[in-house]
Amino acid sequence: MVVKVAEEQEAQKVGIKIPKPNSEWQDKFVRCTAKRQVVKAGRQSGKTFGVSIKASLAFLGVCWKCLGAGCVECDNTGKTGAKRVLYAAPTTEQTNMFWYEVVDALQPGIDAKAFKKDETEQTIEVIGTNVILKAKTAWNANTLRGGNWDVLILEEFQLMNEDTWTDVGAPMLMLSDGVAIFIFTPPSLKNEGVSKAKDPRHASKLYKKAAADETGRYEAFHATSFDNPALQDVALNEIGKDMSADTYRREILAEDDEIETSWLVYGKFDDTLCKIKRLRYRKNGRFIRAMTLGQRIRQHCLWRRSGRRCRLTLRPI
Repeated sequence: MVVKVAEEQEAQKVGIKIPKPNSEWQDKFVRCTAKRQVVKAGRQSGKTFGVSIKASLAFLGVCWKCLGAGCVECDNTGKTGAKRVLYAAPTTEQTNMFWYEVVDALQPGIDAKAFKKDETEQTIEVIGTNVILKAKTAWNANTLRGGNWDVLILEEFQLMNEDTWTDVGAPMLMLSDGVAIFIFTPPSLKNEGVSKAKDPRHASKLYKKAAADETGRYEAFHATSFDNPALQDVALNEIGKDMSADTYRREILAEDDEIETSWLVYGKFDDTLCKIKRLRYRKNGRFIRAMTLGQRIRQHCLWRRSGRRCRLTLRPI
């Protein structure tokens, strides 16, 4: 596709070929124009590649709906105006993956000096304009702050604090009435040391809200690892033998429940591992019994005798 850049400069056209979506779900996602888009997807399902296509098209001002072919939404021009795009994820590994994809797609413009690339800041700018595409690490409101944007993308949203969106992300889009895109894989409580979320299910709740929306403001997408044509079903089934049923369900099938079994203490109670031997105690002694509550509740549960009464207390491990 040929894109016109830098209106203040001489008329200059740069040949840029944005990759096409490589699966059905990815095509629907890339073409979506809803104001709030929520993607719940398994590992290696193509979510980062898909959103890199959307980001590149927005930066170039190409219509998402028709991918530049012309449609009613863009008055058959194939263009919607170049947009300022901010991509954020909680880890540098994730932002680097996105950065690699967008740089690869926009390299002809960079080589032609129509775009300015800054590897340190991970930004690409259209020279002579305020149009910019930026990737950064963010996990809460303070780390996301800065600027106003037309498109905001939050990937691995389940690991971010809720205020990333509510306190800073949403206000960033006020000036342009912009689009917000949320991407996540169903969370596990094993991520508690990494996640900054107060409610570990906040991303799943947002997906549920989007799936139930009938106004057109929200759009929900679900994809499994099997939806990536580059992955072999045989290999995915084989790797399932090395994963627990719960992990396979979340990481590969991108499924989560309203209340996950793994979050319940008694659902995972194993007598052989969790039950301690009966303790000896004096008839008039105070200490009676102790147990540890799961991986999420990092406390000991203690029963103490005081006369004829038993008192329950919790102590941090």
